[in-house]
Order: sequence, then C-alpha cells, then structure tokens
Amino acid sequence: QDRGLSSSMRRTSADAVVRCLRIASSSPAGGVVLRARGKVTQGMARNHDEVSRGGNSLNREVRYLTPAEYPAYAEVAAYSYNLTPKDITKLLEPAEQSGGLPVGAFADGRLAAAMLDRRFEVNVNGAFVRANGIGMVASSPETRRHGLVRDMLGWHLAELRRAGVVLSLLYPFEFRFYNRMGWGFASRMLQATIPVREFAGYGRDVGRMCRLGVCDKDGFHPESEYTRDEVVAAMNDIYMTQARGHNLIARREPRDWHRMLRIDEGRRYVYGWRSDAGRIEGYVMVMT
Repeated sequence: QDRGLSSSMRRTSADAVVRCLRIASSSPAGGVVLRARGKVTQGMARNHDEVSRGGNSLNREVRYLTPAEYPAYAEVAAYSYNLTPKDITKLLEPAEQSGGLPVGAFADGRLAAAMLDRRFEVNVNGAFVRANGIGMVASSPETRRHGLVRDMLGWHLAELRRAGVVLSLLYPFEFRFYNRMGWGFASRMLQATIPVREFAGYGRDVGRMCRLGVCDKDGFHPESEYTRDEVVAAMNDIYMTQARGHNLIARREPRDWHRMLRIDEGRRYVYGWRSDAGRIEGYVMVMT
C-alpha cells in the first residue's frame, strides 16, 4: 500500500507469510486469506483443528494460574526474556487488567512453563469473530526439551475450542517451532519513516489540528472543549471504521482505551483533526 509515496520516504519491510485458514461456520467465509498487523516482524495465526501431545516421564499438569502463582511466572519469564521479575510483573499487570489469563505447565509440581492468553474479537471479511492472542511464552531452562510448552499449547487450544474461539494469534520467537504445531504466517509488516516535509501543504483548506489532551500515569487529561468520554468515543469510531475494512484488526473495548491512555513514564499527547463542523475525524498519539 505504498503507491503515491515519494522516493524520499525511507521504507523498511519484513515479510511474514499468509496462510489460508478454515474459519468456523459463524464466519461469513469458509476459507479466507488473513492478514494481521503488528509491531514485530512476524505474525502467525492458527485455527483450532490440531492439538499436540507430549509423552515424557515428568509428572505434568497444565492449567490456568492463580494470582498467588504469578510471581513464579515472573521468575520463569524473567530468565527467558532477560528481564527482572519486577519488569515482568509490570508487563503482566496491564495484560491482566485487559483480560489476560496466565496459563502454566507444571513439572513434578513446579511451574516450568507459562504463557498469557488474551481473548478478543478480530475482523474477518467484515464480521468480528472470537480470537485469542498468545504472549509471553516462557519456560525454565532445566525442564526444556521435555515437551512442556507443546503440552501447554495443546491444552490451551482445546480450551479455546471449548470456548468457541475461532483463531489463535501470536508473534513467534521462531517460525518453525510453531509451524510444526499448525500455526502459519498471517501478516506482513511495513514500517515507514516519512519526513515531515512530506506533509507540507496538506489540510490547510478545511478543518484544523487541535490538542485533545495528554496522558500520564494518572490517565487522560482533556485539554480542549471535548470531555474525556467524547474524545474516547470519537477515537473509537475512527478506529472501528478502519478496523471493519482490514482483516485481523481487533475490536477495542473501553478497557483497551483506558490502558492506551495511561502510561507509567513520560507523557503521551493526543492530537485530533477537527472538521469545520467541529467533528473529530482523525487522531494521532505522540510519545515524548
């Protein structure tokens, strides 16, 4: 979608593959090509027709974690992602607030692998279907190569099927690992850096830019004639208009906007494009 961009725009792209997936009968299509957008190089999607099984001698159990077990998850993930347990806990808190469900695989009664399951809906050819995102998959080094992550993912896919979830989405550390269990590429990411001068001369005839507010650790603070609820409603309308035209874009809930409009460090400025009639018709968030 880069037609019309001038040669002065610097572009980098990372190709993922797109796989034709069979969608449940609730979807308007029997088989579609899905495209996802993301901030990492590859995205993958899977339908829930396959469950992997492990067969090792460890006494194993897979289940959702209780809050009391979250520190153990933080310890396992800290090693896998080269972060501190405190860093992992900070990542888990907003994920849990937005509906994330931690899953764990236990070996001989000890947490050995874990992941985060987040439920949402994504657009497929104009209709929203139930999906989940898998994130923060981690395992302890001493129990690797025993099939625990495979068991955990297989158990989890069975849970998704029982819940009527159609698609499972993730960004993998390695394509081959998840491809063996049925996931396939579902995205292509395009990153663009556009010089400010490219925007010169646009939008001077109608409407105007205005600062709608600023976000900090306490949330969103409106700085215009619009209230917080009016700004969020306008942003959601704009976002959903775009989401209905692109496959695999997720429906956003109020809790998602609450999370986006609150940051722990620094400030995030929200600007809007307001028409002459006073309607917000576009928005941008600027990080500092």
